[in-house]
Amino acid sequence: MTEILKASAGSGKTYNLARKYISLLLGSGEPDAYRHILAVTFTNKATAEMKGRILKELDILARTPERSPYLPDLMRETGKGAEEIRRRAGWFLRAILHDYSSFSVSTIDKFFQQALKAFTREIGFFSSYQVELDRDSLVGEAVDRILDTLPSRGEDLVRWVNENMADRLAVGDRFRLDASLQETASRLLSERFDEAARAAGIDPRAAFSAENLRTIRAACGAIIDDFRARLRAAAQELAGKLSGRAASQLEPYLKAYSMTEKIPYPKTKTLLKDADGTPFAFLLGEPYKIYLTAFNIREQTYALGFARDFRAEMEQLLREKNVLSLDDSNALLRRIIDGSDAPFIYEKMGVRYRHFLLDEFQDTSIVQWENMLPLLRETAAGGGTNFVVGDVKQSIYRWRDSDWRLLASEVEDRLPDCAPPVALRGNWRSARSVVEFNNGFFRFVADRLGIGEIYSDVAQEVRSDEEQPGCVDVVFVEGLRGRKNPEAENAAVLEAVGKALAAGALPSDIAVLVRTHNVGNRIADYLLDHGLSVVSDDSLGVKNAESVTCVVARLALLLNAEDELARYVLGDLEIEVPPGTESLLGLVEGVVRSALAVRPEWRETETQYLFALLDIVQEWATVNGNDLAGFLEYWDSRSDLEISSPDDVQAIRIMTVHKSKGLEFPCVIVTDAEDYEVKTGKWAWCAPDMRDGLLPPALATAIYPVPFSAGETPRTRFSAAYDEEYALSQIDMANLFYVALTRARKSLTVVSILPSAEMRKACAAERETGEPAAAELTKMPEFLYFYFGGAGPWRLGAPFDYGRLRREARTDRRLEAVYESIPLGGRLT
Repeated sequence: MTEILKASAGSGKTYNLARKYISLLLGSGEPDAYRHILAVTFTNKATAEMKGRILKELDILARTPERSPYLPDLMRETGKGAEEIRRRAGWFLRAILHDYSSFSVSTIDKFFQQALKAFTREIGFFSSYQVELDRDSLVGEAVDRILDTLPSRGEDLVRWVNENMADRLAVGDRFRLDASLQETASRLLSERFDEAARAAGIDPRAAFSAENLRTIRAACGAIIDDFRARLRAAAQELAGKLSGRAASQLEPYLKAYSMTEKIPYPKTKTLLKDADGTPFAFLLGEPYKIYLTAFNIREQTYALGFARDFRAEMEQLLREKNVLSLDDSNALLRRIIDGSDAPFIYEKMGVRYRHFLLDEFQDTSIVQWENMLPLLRETAAGGGTNFVVGDVKQSIYRWRDSDWRLLASEVEDRLPDCAPPVALRGNWRSARSVVEFNNGFFRFVADRLGIGEIYSDVAQEVRSDEEQPGCVDVVFVEGLRGRKNPEAENAAVLEAVGKALAAGALPSDIAVLVRTHNVGNRIADYLLDHGLSVVSDDSLGVKNAESVTCVVARLALLLNAEDELARYVLGDLEIEVPPGTESLLGLVEGVVRSALAVRPEWRETETQYLFALLDIVQEWATVNGNDLAGFLEYWDSRSDLEISSPDDVQAIRIMTVHKSKGLEFPCVIVTDAEDYEVKTGKWAWCAPDMRDGLLPPALATAIYPVPFSAGETPRTRFSAAYDEEYALSQIDMANLFYVALTRARKSLTVVSILPSAEMRKACAAERETGEPAAAELTKMPEFLYFYFGGAGPWRLGAPFDYGRLRREARTDRRLEAVYESIPLGGRLT
């Protein structure tokens, strides 16, 4: 059967996953049952946590089962007595330790790579292929190859480029062909493209053929020319009412007319009113939507003309390098197993799973879901268990193609024998004030956004045994002309940190959560300037380490002895280059040794960064060979290379909300709340609305990467796609803020600028009349302000006494380490 567990933040998700795994294990009559249970997580850290939890609990159950909180549930679910559970736990613990590679707890990407390895013959790759994480570099290389060989690719493509450039020059556009092609190429490889093409029922090869794109361009051109001609004629008829303005000056009125209610200037309103009932007014209705739609489509057809060449070139490049992009693996696997049954897939993989435990399911993409579906159906039909765990409210990776709607409804609709979802109502993480604030605030947010169904389980019961109530502070600072006020927000963060430290918190107890890296760097610099120790994403960046910067600068001088920037970085540091090295990795290793010889202090402070550099060089050289120039170009293009954050460092942690997901901290400070706002995606693959027959049929033969604009897209035949994107963006905003505010265990501080004066007036009116304001809330400062009914400052609970917490705390260190110190004899018996 299929069970769905909806686990809000802090509700004991990992506990329940481990309980379910152990229950399935101990309830089985098969000695190798652990080989047939697959637990899927989304990060390596979550995988390690899950394995550790399972092994620790098995050890406790095998030694002193009465100490395990799992025992009552396991006795009820398996029907076994305590002594039988103790015996089985010991047996399975030893079996897993002897056969650890078959202990199947892995990330979803690792599982799919395992499956894909079984189909290497079908995909035309060697079994030794490498997985490439940086798809952008592959896309860039494929585009460069196309442009380098353009004359040999046929007259059609050359003519297409010439037409493209001529049109761009005619309208005075600034245009870079390579950048435009790379952007479109990346979009063609996205999961969203595959889904949109399937939904529209089009064949991309036929849709993006030169012949079809020319037909589309001709149809768009006819619409554009006809509209402009009719507009000129209508404008001439209206010339008197327009006070002698020329037809060429009408562009502002085109946009203004469709927004009459928002026009503040009386003269403009009068002018537009005079136009009512004229041909001019008619054209600015539905014909203008048709015109804007055609104009948008024609703009996108240029780069789409390279689609077929790009796909062929990309496939050729991947085979030459014997690499697969991690992003493309899911789509490739989907094409291979589409329509296949589970036995065939299992036969190829050489393993069969009878039970699946799926964690963080709200982060699953449609392609990942489709790839798992045959296996999940087989499990459900064969009497196995699918245990699906997730929380729609914590879905924050839609930009990576995750789709929370799968958890909300798709699983129940498409898997047989699905039990009604169960929601975990307790919060074991946070103190009372934190839980109660989040309960009330996010119910308010859900009501204002109309997403009450999604947030129906947001209210939680306090289960923490913490006696202190905890504390929530909401601090508003005055904005600068309605915008951010970095200095004031920095000062508010510093004050919150000072209060926590004064109350007995250690620096490592405190986490500052930010929306962007730029804000994180700003806060880190400010706290460092005030003598505080900080660990931030930027400080963990490999490229920012002094030792790595110097090593890379020395490598750059090998290519160009006149590189002034490299000389400036090195200063008077004399790093030797070892002679006779044949490989790129050997060269870099030699330079690293020389660097450590002249700066021995780096052995204490920089070793982890230098090791990370060597790992990066090895991975790159395995695929690309010993090309120093190519590696340095790749290095310059990467800004996301980081080492893992140490867990035991005594410093304030500054991280993005996305990095904080799944973590918890005694003291959390969420700053720059104004960065949490409704932001639609920049584009989407769309098909125009063809229902009334006003658009020519040719436009329905393809889909288009339409750029989204709040001012323009709603007035096109892509408005339905924009409306859907806007609604999803509202949920994104709420979810991201929910994740941020639910990381806190003991105290939570939110720092925000005040909303605009207009919004404050609307709030006052709402408070006075008791009726919801007409103003739409689109930023979290507005939601906070309206929730509290004013500027505050607001405090719930009382300042947390961290010193008391430490005096009374009970350590569980011995339990955490127990499975790592099982006597050797116990493993061999």
